[in-house]
Amino acid sequence: SARSAVVDRNVAYLSINPYLSGGRDADQQMGDDGISLVVEPRNADDQYLKLPAPVSVALIDPELEGEAMRVARWDFTAEQVRELMRVSQHPRGFEMWLPFNNGHPRHDRLRLFVRYIAADGRKVQTDQEMFITLPGQYSQRWTPRSVAGVESASADPIRMAGHTEAESVAPAQPR
Repeated sequence: SARSAVVDRNVAYLSINPYLSGGRDADQQMGDDGISLVVEPRNADDQYLKLPAPVSVALIDPELEGEAMRVARWDFTAEQVRELMRVSQHPRGFEMWLPFNNGHPRHDRLRLFVRYIAADGRKVQTDQEMFITLPGQYSQRWTPRSVAGVESASADPIRMAGHTEAESVAPAQPR
């Protein structure tokens, strides 16, 4: 069956792809260095809408209080999101690589908030729990086995899966 044409161009909600999002180790040292997200703006019919808009991502540590709760915040302009959508390897979403620029979080259980500002000014938001691997901890995630003589010491299994272009689109200003 052919996919139905998108008639409703209004983003009703955001979905974070749970299989392609989470903590990410970029330097081959124990512990995650940031998070990788695949964000899927969808209409009321659950169709992916490739509509660039300003996006803000905040990562909060619920075990801390006040200003210390904020692990990181990343803001992307509509033009940056357009570029992320252009280079995305995912047909139903766009990928974001968000490094921990202000140091590693203190706890492994965090809360992720994503806000998308639609063309009509509506703020479409979602949030979810996210687990990361702290420095010094072994990752509990599945990682592919190294093949002797094939992978270099600096090879990143996720980067090898086609994430390099998405990494080149940096947020406007990490805060």
